[in-house]
Amino acid sequence: MCPQDARNELGTCLNCRRPFEQKKTGVLSKFCCRKCYYEFRNKKKAKSRKKVCKACKKPFVDRKKYNNSKFCPCCIRFKPYFYRYKIAGPEALKFWGGPKKCGICGAKKGLCLGHDHVTGKARGLLCRQCNTALGLLKTPKAVRAALKYLIST
Repeated sequence: MCPQDARNELGTCLNCRRPFEQKKTGVLSKFCCRKCYYEFRNKKKAKSRKKVCKACKKPFVDRKKYNNSKFCPCCIRFKPYFYRYKIAGPEALKFWGGPKKCGICGAKKGLCLGHDHVTGKARGLLCRQCNTALGLLKTPKAVRAALKYLIST
């Protein structure tokens, strides 16, 4: 048997499932034409990009911009809050989507997400000074005592 005859075996195209005479070697040897190869490759890529968002649990297609991301485009900007406070995109939007001002003094600059140090649950937006003050007072009892002191003087 001639070596050239050995390479011209019948194969089945992975994309259209039609039999064809294999003349090529390499990747294209499994497809009857280039069109079938590109169709198959694009289907496979699209299938691998379909994911479920880790935060909101909704399905999304991973675009090139968010390649290998576990978060959908809506939740990607709240990724740090998800890991730190376990709040998802829609819940984080509740804090950042409304009026952006401190919940205590009303300041609009230097905002951060205030949270309970015991449970780790997010409370709302606070400026850095108010958040630090609450963090130092630690318990509601200490806050009441400080308020009582301020009112009495």
